[in-house]
Parts: sequence; C-alpha cells; structure tokens
Amino acid sequence: MTCQISVRDVDFHASETGVRIRAITAEPCHLWVRLSLVKPLIHKKPSLRRGVAFAEDVRFCFTVFEDNEQKETGDTLEHTWWKVDWPVCTTKYLYLWGSRAGETCVSTTAPFAYHNDGVDPIPPPPPELQFSCFAETGLWAPGDSSNYHNFLHFQSDTSYTLTTFEVYLARGNSVSNFDIGIHDAYPGGFCNLTPIWKTWQSTHGLPGWALGAWREVVTPGIPIIAGSHYAIGILSLTTTFLQCRWHGLTTNPCPGCWWQIYRYSDARWFNYPNNDMYVKIYGV
Repeated sequence: MTCQISVRDVDFHASETGVRIRAITAEPCHLWVRLSLVKPLIHKKPSLRRGVAFAEDVRFCFTVFEDNEQKETGDTLEHTWWKVDWPVCTTKYLYLWGSRAGETCVSTTAPFAYHNDGVDPIPPPPPELQFSCFAETGLWAPGDSSNYHNFLHFQSDTSYTLTTFEVYLARGNSVSNFDIGIHDAYPGGFCNLTPIWKTWQSTHGLPGWALGAWREVVTPGIPIIAGSHYAIGILSLTTTFLQCRWHGLTTNPCPGCWWQIYRYSDARWFNYPNNDMYVKIYGV
C-alpha cells in the first residue's frame, strides 16, 4: 500500500532576513517544501470512482518552482526550513511532499500562500518544565512486548498545555517500533487504554538497555487540567520481549506519579505505587 502524507497546517516566522517555515506531523516522515513566486494553476481532472465518472477533481499545478529539503536528518515529527531568499513584501506559494522510510509518498496537502511583511512576530514563550521524575543513580527497566502496556500515572497541580515530553528509553537486541501517547487516567485507579493522542516511534538510535537516553516527543498541544489524572503510555509493537526498555526506579522518588501495567492476554491491570518511570514534561 502506497504511503500518504497530508499536512494541514504550516507555521511561518517572518523577518527582514527571510522566512522560517515549520510543520508538525503526527507520524515520522521526511519532507520537502515546493516554493514558487508564481500562483499555482488550478484545473479539474476527470476521474473514475467505483465505475462512476467524475470531472470535478481539483488539481494544483506549480509551473515554476524549487524543492527544498527539511534541515532535520531522517524521518522526524518536526520539519523546518529557513529561506533567506524571500524578500520583504513578497508572496510565495508552497506545497509539502515527502517520504517515509525512504519511500516517496502520495501527498494530498493543499497549497499554501504566505506574504513576508518583514515584521518579526512576538515569539511564543518557551515551554517550561512542568514535571520531572529522574534520579542520577539507580537503574531499572521493566519488560515489554505487545502484550504489556506500560504507563506512568501522574496528577498535575496546575493547568497548562503539554507541548513536549521526554522519556528515558533504551533498545533491546534489535530495533523495534512502539506507540507512545497521553492517556486520561482515574483517581486511585487506572488508565483509559484509548489515548488522548499518540504517535509512533522506533528504538532506532537508542543505546542498549544498560545505558538509555532521553527521547523527546512533540505533541500538538494537549490541555492538562489542574487536579486531573493523566498517564504517559508506551506499547511495544513487537511480540518479542524486552525490545523497548523504559528506565525507572523500584523506589518512589517522585511524589504524584507511579507505574502501572495492563496485560492484554488476560485483560488485567497491575499497579505499582512505589515504582516510577523517568520522564520530563514541558508545557506553556
């Protein structure tokens, strides 16, 4: 099945020395931005769907353009470009396309237009560390597979928008994929297995389980309400045991959070109020 990409929103930062372009995707991919000073042509293309002929499919054609690769290497969730050859009082038209795991994808992204007025907008405040659980000493990494859903249950004292978080992870003997997301949780209880939001990642680039490293996860902005309960959940997508290792401690150095597991084979919860997983949560 051919992979597909569809970017619905693009962020621009104007200045007198160029324009920064940034896009956030829900799945890791590698993007190019197609830029043109010429407004794309619009025409209708006949098509056949389930034996019925249509003549209303809209197509956008860039006749003169340049393709620009994102500055980040590999497949990423955040994609940025800095275009210095974008003079003040100039409008450019753009379109995003890209690939996943080296395969060029079909892009259904609509064209965008942006006018560089040369005014630097006031940048949003940087995200602040809202919650952290990490100990410099001690090491423990519980088991995982697609049968075990690991959660760190936490409660926030303040309301904020969760923009990014970091988890301390390691890989097993081979590279594997996993889901990671934010879940609703219940006071004194467990978590909703259906996430508020989740993304897919790989253990590629992580060190072996005895070392571990911080892995940043960028979210679309998740409202966190003071006094409510939430959880960060990680679910390995392989049946092989011990492939995605989330580090933590068998003691509880961080008040207000604890480790929980859901076992799919018998639909059973396990609660460990004296265990913690390493995490850093940022928000505005």
